[in-house]
Amino acid sequence: MIRSSKKQKILWIVDFDYALFDLYRFMDEFEKMLERRFGVPELICCAAKIKVQRRALYNFERHLHAIEKELGLPRQKVAGEAMRHVKTLLTNAEQYFFHDAMPFMRRIAKDGEVILLSYGHAPHQRRKVKASGLERYCDRTIFTATKRGKAKWVKKLATAGRRVIIVNDDPRETRMMIAALKSSRADFAASRVFLVERPTGKYFPIPPHKDYVVVRDLRKVEAFL
Repeated sequence: MIRSSKKQKILWIVDFDYALFDLYRFMDEFEKMLERRFGVPELICCAAKIKVQRRALYNFERHLHAIEKELGLPRQKVAGEAMRHVKTLLTNAEQYFFHDAMPFMRRIAKDGEVILLSYGHAPHQRRKVKASGLERYCDRTIFTATKRGKAKWVKKLATAGRRVIIVNDDPRETRMMIAALKSSRADFAASRVFLVERPTGKYFPIPPHKDYVVVRDLRKVEAFL
C-alpha cells in the first residue's frame, strides 16, 4: 500500500554549485592565489583549466598539473604547495555561499529529507561540501560523474507516493531529472521543480519551461509550496 505523500516528509533534491555555492567567486579567489603566490598568469590558469575540462572532470590537482605543463615546470613544482593554500581557502568555504543558501538549507532540513545531489569529480565535490559545513543540513550527499547520473538518482530516490522538490540550476540537466521524476512512482502532481537563476551563475538567463519554475531567490521557493 502506498502511503499518502502528506504523511511523509518532503524529499528535497538540491544541487550544490551555482545553486547554493558561488563557484565562480570561489574559483576567482583560487586563481588570484595562484597569481599572487606563484606568479601564474591569468591566461595560463584559464588555458590549463579549459584543457582539463575537455579531457576529464575538473579537480584542483588536475588543474595545477596542467598549469605546470603549460609553464614547462616539473610536476609538483607548484601543485604541492598550492594544495596547502587550497586547504586554507576551503576552511572559509562557507563565505562563498549565495546569501539565501544557508538560511534555505536550515529551513528545509527542519521538516524535510534533504539530499544534496551534485555532478562532478566525487572527491573534489566532497572536499568542497565537507569544508563548507553544508553536510549538517543534509540527510545524504550524492556525487555523480555524469549529468545523466543525476536523473538516474532522481528515479531511484523518488519512491512511491513521495512529494519531491528539486532545486537545480542547469536547464538541460533538469529536464532529464523531470523526465525521471515523471517515470517514477512519486506523487508528481504534488512535486515541484525549481531552477535557481543566478546573475553570477553559470546559466543566465534561464529559459522558461512548463515543468519548472525559475526563481532568483530561494525564499521564493517556499512561497510556491
